[in-house]
Amino acid sequence: MSVISVAEIETSNLLGVPLNSAVGEVTSIFHDACGNILHFAEITNLAEYTHFQMNL
Repeated sequence: MSVISVAEIETSNLLGVPLNSAVGEVTSIFHDACGNILHFAEITNLAEYTHFQMNL
């Protein structure tokens, strides 16, 4: 799942950007055929580095 949001106090300090800067929040989950989670990540980047791709 991916969303565009704004940087709160902690995020702006960690990324070194002004408060309320646009950020992309990305959650990725990979699992095996049995449903066991192999990889889970929550990543926050500047919005300019977040790209969306959709196949409709």
